[in-house]
Amino acid sequence: FVKPVGAMSMDDPIRIRGSKGNHVLILIDGKRINGEASASNARELERIRLDNVERIEVMKGSASSLYGSDAIGGVINIITRSPEKTQLEIYTSYRSLEGEGSVKNNLGFYFESKKQGSFAWNLSAGRNHINPLSLTPNTTEYVHGNEIPVKFKGVWDVKKDQKITFELGYLKEDLDMKDKTNRTEYDNERWDYSLEYAGKTGKNDWQVRYYGSEYEKNYTTYRKTTGIKSGKKKKKNTSNVLEGK
Repeated sequence: FVKPVGAMSMDDPIRIRGSKGNHVLILIDGKRINGEASASNARELERIRLDNVERIEVMKGSASSLYGSDAIGGVINIITRSPEKTQLEIYTSYRSLEGEGSVKNNLGFYFESKKQGSFAWNLSAGRNHINPLSLTPNTTEYVHGNEIPVKFKGVWDVKKDQKITFELGYLKEDLDMKDKTNRTEYDNERWDYSLEYAGKTGKNDWQVRYYGSEYEKNYTTYRKTTGIKSGKKKKKNTSNVLEGK
């Protein structure tokens, strides 16, 4: 079950066999995402850009023995594109959710280079803009603003059936939200990095990979009537993983 994520509905946009959103694990190229420390995968779903997606794999049912309790409902693994030929794609999109009025427009590009010697690479970047939604004029405006994602992938063929893959991603968010008494500004940044060595030996596949992520969230609150700062908080999540199979 998948439903659109609007400014009013940030909970459980994905369910598999009746499970809650926090029991469906979202992976990118088999890697866990470091983001909101919450029980919802709504924000992470919105941050994924389809321009760089090759395919999506869905594992229904419990996968907790392999991935932990956050995969009781299932796993969604998003496989990103690998460079194959020289091409440039420029895209734009506009979305409006009827009944909620949430509007989002995207602008970006995807470029990949064919192999030069034993090395190939791709790069994607863009801007996501979310317009403010106010169900009660001059009272409440839900999360709105700009998101700027950038991702680079480089693939080096070391020898036949062996390759090294390096990935670097960056996400910048400048968002605002208003309620009856306060206005909150969000200034968020995330760096993702990955280094993988994989190959085949006879009938066996093998892989050694290190990946990590740093996500920093800063938010400042102001009194809506006076503009005086009433609070400021900073949170930072860091994850590092070394795995082999």
